Amino acid sequence: MFGLMMRLRLLSGRNVAREMWRRNPIVSVAVGLLATALFGGVYVGFLFIFGIAVRLNMLAETIYQIFYFLFLFLLAGAVPFVSATLLQSSDYALLYSSPVPPRAIVAAKLLDATVVNSLQFAVLGVPAIAACASAAGLPPWAWLLVPLLVALFVLLPALLTAFGLLIALATLGMRRLRGAITLVNAITGAVVCLTIVTEIGHQGLGRHGFAQILSGQTSGVIQTSAVAHLAPSAWFARLMLTLNEHDSGESLRAGGLILLAVGGLFGACVALGSRLLSAANVAEESDSGLLYGEERAARSGWRRLFSSPVAALVRKDFTYLRRDSVLPAQLGMPLILFCIPFVLATQNREFRNADELYPVAVLMTAVIIFMQTSILSLSSIGIESRAFWILRVSPNSGAALLTAKFWMSTLFCGGIGIALTLLTGLMLRLSLTAVAIQLAFVVLCTAGLCGLGVGLSASLPRFVYENPAHRVSAWALILGFFTTTGYLLLTGGIFLGSYLFVTQTEFYAPRAVFAFAVFLFLTLTAFAIFVPLGVGARRLESYPWEH
Repeated sequence: MFGLMMRLRLLSGRNVAREMWRRNPIVSVAVGLLATALFGGVYVGFLFIFGIAVRLNMLAETIYQIFYFLFLFLLAGAVPFVSATLLQSSDYALLYSSPVPPRAIVAAKLLDATVVNSLQFAVLGVPAIAACASAAGLPPWAWLLVPLLVALFVLLPALLTAFGLLIALATLGMRRLRGAITLVNAITGAVVCLTIVTEIGHQGLGRHGFAQILSGQTSGVIQTSAVAHLAPSAWFARLMLTLNEHDSGESLRAGGLILLAVGGLFGACVALGSRLLSAANVAEESDSGLLYGEERAARSGWRRLFSSPVAALVRKDFTYLRRDSVLPAQLGMPLILFCIPFVLATQNREFRNADELYPVAVLMTAVIIFMQTSILSLSSIGIESRAFWILRVSPNSGAALLTAKFWMSTLFCGGIGIALTLLTGLMLRLSLTAVAIQLAFVVLCTAGLCGLGVGLSASLPRFVYENPAHRVSAWALILGFFTTTGYLLLTGGIFLGSYLFVTQTEFYAPRAVFAFAVFLFLTLTAFAIFVPLGVGARRLESYPWEH
């Protein structure tokens, strides 16, 4: 039965690819070429890093660190994807009414969760591991093991997350699904956050750390990381290094630990999941999301900011966001990153000065905003699911719908950005001018990022999906990453270029240069907001019914 379910999933993937090619062959080719170029670029970039590591006699430690941070990358974002696939799939009712045993259903869902969790990893992680194999100088026969190594590597974090979710559900009960997801998400985020802080503090990357690296003075700056050698990722790094050294004993030991950990976790998840995820419990779990209190009436002052249709849609989306079991966990996890600079200050004296701590705090705030806008704005259209066509037969236009999605995303993510900025200014005792400038950037950049995300998700929508983790189409996800990253890079380039122009050329009118930079930034932001939203609105007006 399990083999049959796997064949059906492979068949489904092939049919989806054929349908995409039939509907949009030009876009399919463009996305394929873009993915290939991205894979090659990441691969070459990591080879460059490994080349520097070889010259500094740090290749082995660099491979350990690469595997370690890739493992953290998979683990940090696993909770929403694994919980949506394992606990909230809409096909459970059909599967449990079929003659398929529960163990086969849970086993198939675990593999589905691994695939979903590794989709974003494939863009960065697979070429990174391939570059590790090239830098380690694997013999030709050992390259045959690399796909298996990648599969086991992406499977381990998903199984750890699934095991934690099942333990939380067994402890809290099936009716506390959101609480279990939030608990596991908080624990995972805290572990990742503290690990990053420990690594930064251990490496001593303070005021002169990066200068020492660039000058080749790596003593005391790049050190052996005990955590990277003790984490499960170390088994994969050790296996790759020992395959080149023809150390069969060490290779077998590392490979045995990997198989034992993956096999043990898989068996434990199947045994626990087949007991917890029975047909009755799944139905109970599905009903639990409907047990909420009465809605609070919107205040009249808030509604006056928008037209009546947009205000109603914004309120509906905020209500849905509050009730959803996936988005709150996804949006809450990045907030843990805000603690990094302040925890770092307690471990490293070089970061106790506000001048050293402020750039790290600004960077963490920017990362949080980038992650939250990517998650919420790209998911804002897909959360409608099939109810989208109910909205489309209402008197509201596609432009009104996208305007509401844009304002909902901007208000939520911008509000968090404003709160973090004010908190940073209060804790570091910044001047009002510095806080005001950062607030302006937070509001405008959040609006630009949300405009890009909402517009792209409407231009390449997805309304039919099996679980909440599939709300965003693959094209919107890929293009959204490129466009939002490009927007931030252009923004940084505008102001960095103006600063370098003023300082390097001693231009006599620096205010004019910075005023022109602000004008370019405002123009870029307006383009990022209105153009994607306009394209998305036209797309939604003519979008056909999906069966």
